[in-house]
Amino acid sequence: MPEGMDVPVPPFALFSNFSKSELEDFLIKSFKSGASDITLQSGDYPWLEIKRNLVPGAERKLEDAEVKKALNFLYNDTGVGKLAKGEDGIDFKTEILVDRNTTYRFRGNATACQVGDIGGGVSITLRTIPGLPPTLDDLGIEQEIRDNLFPREGVIFIVGPTGSGKSTTLAAANRERLTVRSDIETVKILTFEDPIEFVYTGLGEGRMPAPSQVEMGRHMENFYKAGRNAMRRKGHVIIFGEVRDEETAESVFEMALTGHSTYATLHADTPAKTIDRLVALFENDRAAAANKLLSVIRMVVAQKLVRGLDGKVYGLRSWLIFDEALRDHLATIDPSKWSALIDKLTVDRGSDFLSKATTLFKAGRISLDSFRTVTSMSHAEAVKHLGIDEKGGD
Repeated sequence: MPEGMDVPVPPFALFSNFSKSELEDFLIKSFKSGASDITLQSGDYPWLEIKRNLVPGAERKLEDAEVKKALNFLYNDTGVGKLAKGEDGIDFKTEILVDRNTTYRFRGNATACQVGDIGGGVSITLRTIPGLPPTLDDLGIEQEIRDNLFPREGVIFIVGPTGSGKSTTLAAANRERLTVRSDIETVKILTFEDPIEFVYTGLGEGRMPAPSQVEMGRHMENFYKAGRNAMRRKGHVIIFGEVRDEETAESVFEMALTGHSTYATLHADTPAKTIDRLVALFENDRAAAANKLLSVIRMVVAQKLVRGLDGKVYGLRSWLIFDEALRDHLATIDPSKWSALIDKLTVDRGSDFLSKATTLFKAGRISLDSFRTVTSMSHAEAVKHLGIDEKGGD
């Protein structure tokens, strides 16, 4: 939202028998309100997720026929028929031209389901796709992470659960390269994403090539083909949207081994679990995979998002720098013992989730429930750790 512009607050009008332009107006207002996700489903209110809180987007429930009409507008008139035939959901993109200079973009999924007593219902989920990425300052990225975020070669993993901001952090790093760091080095950035979430229009223009963004399923079949493609195109910075299998992990390692600054995301909770997960992808030769990983890894940053008592969303990070001394030390230890050592190091250095969540709780910024979400502690464990006297207060 441009500075000074009023942010619309839901609920918004979405009258029965709405037209395509009226649906688009509802989606524009939802986008401007800060919604990250919009849910339209049969017999239910439209729901907006704003700062990790779900709020009704309109004052009335949508009829089943209205949701199916919305799918026709957003996808095309074959969507309802495809779902009726038992297809396991439809993935699509939609764009709304707001004015000559502004386009709002959404990625969507429509799935046939039962909603309440509507057995043949449809649920549509729209995720808003921001334009320019935020800056590292916007995200509050810690200085130690920033100091180690731009290696000349090797791989950095940004990990966390779905919706934890992994892609946002990578995009902010790209923005830093294109703007702040453009006086230090010029690079050719190649990204391989599923889907493309941010664009870099105008950033670094005239100082380095605009990032070339490849979307899986649209421009390329799968991630593990990205490595060969990147080699042919002589990229300097290679970004893999997600490591899901052995082939993709091998491509990531190969890029890092051949002198590229490489980044990848992974679904893992902590730096230690990241190592375990990567090695486990190689079922036939985990020892060789562990050694190769050790030769290329430079940093792991794990992220979680939590809603604070003040309504803000806080990004908590646990990280570990794999400098030469640590890699040499790990090389003398059986890989099965790496995880325990890495967990201990993050705690000793104060870069673990427990330390971060404890600080936020003690500062009165997050609730006990949010603290437990971050730390995965039981109620009793959390109360004991925080020194809470539930009978008489803290």
